[in-house]
Amino acid sequence: MTAAPADPPAAPGPARYALLGSPVVHSLSPVMQRAAFTAEAIAATYELFDVAPDALATTLAALHREGYAGLNLTAPLKERAWPHLADATPEAERLRSVNTLIRCDAGWRGDVTDGAGFAAWAREAAVPFRGAAVALLGSGGAARAIAAYMGSLGAAAVVVGARHVGRAEALVGAVAGGGAGTEWGARLLSDGRPGRTITVLVRALSTGAFQPEESAWWDAVAPGGMVIDLNYGSLAAATRARAAASGIRFDDGRGMLLHQGALAFERWTGRKPPLEAMRRALEAATA
Repeated sequence: MTAAPADPPAAPGPARYALLGSPVVHSLSPVMQRAAFTAEAIAATYELFDVAPDALATTLAALHREGYAGLNLTAPLKERAWPHLADATPEAERLRSVNTLIRCDAGWRGDVTDGAGFAAWAREAAVPFRGAAVALLGSGGAARAIAAYMGSLGAAAVVVGARHVGRAEALVGAVAGGGAGTEWGARLLSDGRPGRTITVLVRALSTGAFQPEESAWWDAVAPGGMVIDLNYGSLAAATRARAAASGIRFDDGRGMLLHQGALAFERWTGRKPPLEAMRRALEAATA
C-alpha cells in the first residue's frame, strides 16, 4: 500500500528528514536519500540521529514540533516506536513494527518498507526463494517484515531461529498465513538444529559479529545455497569472510537498503523514486 505523501513541514525552508537508531554512524541512508532529492530537484535535507530507546518518545515529539516531514527508524527502534504513533498502515498494524514515519497533523503515521524492499531486491537479484527451505535468523522488526513476504516469494518452508523461542513463535504466528503452502517453524537460535537442509539463510541479527550459535545453521546450508546478511559494508565483513571460507554464495543488505529506501522516498513525496540515481550513490559510497 502506498501511503499519501507527507503533510508539508510546519517550518519554512527545505523539507527535513532523518534516520533514528543506535548506532547510525555507519548508515548509507543519507547518501542514498540525498541523491534521490537531488535527482528530483527537491529541496530537502537528511540527517542522522543516534537515539537510545528511552529517548525515542521525546525525540519523536521534538522532531514533529520542529517540522520534520519524515523519518526512518533502524535498530533498536522499529518495534519500540509503536506506542508513539498517531496512525499506521495496515501492514505496520499487523507487524507492530515500523521503519518509515510520515508526518501527519496528529503526529507520525507509521509504515514499513523493509519487507517489500527485501522482496523487490530478491526478485531483482534472482535469489532462489522459489521452492526453497529458508532459515531466518532473528525476530526483530526487519525479520518480521521480511517473513511476511516469504510466502509471496515462493518459499516452501521457513524456520525462524531466535534467541528467545517465544519471539520466534510470535513472529511465525503473525505471518504464517501470508503464503499458502509455506511450512513454518520456530526454534531457539542456540538449539543449533534447523531441522532440514537450508537453501537460503537470511541473517537478520543486529550484530555484525558472527555468533557461535549460528554455526550449526550455516552448516545446514546446502551446496549451492546462499547466505544473506541484512547488515552491510563493514558490519557484514565477518559473515562475508565466513561465507567465502565455506564456499557459500553471499550477499549483504545493500540491495534491501536501496529498495526499502526507494519505497520510503515514495511514501514521503508521492513521487516515483529515482532508483538508478540512488543505486549509483550507494555504489560510489561503497566503491
